[in-house]
Amino acid sequence: MRKQILTILRQNQGQLVSGEDLSRQFNISRTAIAKHIKALREAGYIIEASPKRGYKLIAAPDIANAAETTTYLPPDAPWLITYLNEVDSTNKQLRLAAENSAPPYSVIIAETQTAGQGRLDRGWYSPPGCSLYLSLLLKPPFAPQQAPHMTLLTAVAVQQALSQLGCDSRIKWPNDVLTPQHRKLCGIKCELRADMDNIKWLIIGFGINIKNNFFPSPLDEVASSLLLETGNKYSTPQVAAACLTSFNKNYQLYLEQGFAPIRDQWLKFAVNIDKQVVIKDSSRSISGIARGIDNYGCLLLEVDGQIQTIAAGDMLIEGDSI
Repeated sequence: MRKQILTILRQNQGQLVSGEDLSRQFNISRTAIAKHIKALREAGYIIEASPKRGYKLIAAPDIANAAETTTYLPPDAPWLITYLNEVDSTNKQLRLAAENSAPPYSVIIAETQTAGQGRLDRGWYSPPGCSLYLSLLLKPPFAPQQAPHMTLLTAVAVQQALSQLGCDSRIKWPNDVLTPQHRKLCGIKCELRADMDNIKWLIIGFGINIKNNFFPSPLDEVASSLLLETGNKYSTPQVAAACLTSFNKNYQLYLEQGFAPIRDQWLKFAVNIDKQVVIKDSSRSISGIARGIDNYGCLLLEVDGQIQTIAAGDMLIEGDSI
């Protein structure tokens, strides 16, 4: 009911909507309408009331709740959005939901995380009011061996969304979206539960720095935000919706045509191709020239004239500190 009232106010934003008309339309009392308006105000919506004339929506909060994010999504978007003010980790909360039979295309967005996690369970800087913290749930029809494609697909989707919003960006293997100067805008983390043949669920989490105007040390040397890069103040629900829309477009393309078109887009915006890089993992450090990715999403690394296939690791591009 509250969402429906908000939709009508939004459709008539800047104009008065009669409380009596709302009461009649929803078959509830004027008092009930007033209670819903009060709840919307408490949620951050600025709604002006004129006695005997009605209500006027003046402004909406810049939070990526379902109501705000949905306004930027296509009408047929499949996403089921849950907004939480504070969580330990959006991935963790969605993992719990997945284990309790949450449907595919469920999304959790949080204002802040107290224990945000990046790749390899590293901490993720998650201050309130600055960034997008989002996890989405899939129950895909493909084999577990294809799951690594989803990290690369997400990077492509985010890069495309940021480009549409006017922020130039690049992709870094295996899971980052960077500025052209190689400062980090977005990190991606995927996890799944599967048996030998089937994926039970797959969760993709990503964080995007949107309104950050500074970063604490040592992040100040390696991170950036949409605000710092463009000078523009982006709406968090707008960024969320752009990324979800871009992801769904690429995911449907993947289901129809496989990894090849995603790989082509990834290579087009990859920052590391034909660059001298160092790949580090828990057991070794190897230097070579990044030559691309194979059909499994593994890095093709040229070492002493020979191509080696690297399935996982951290990449350091020559001259960078990330």
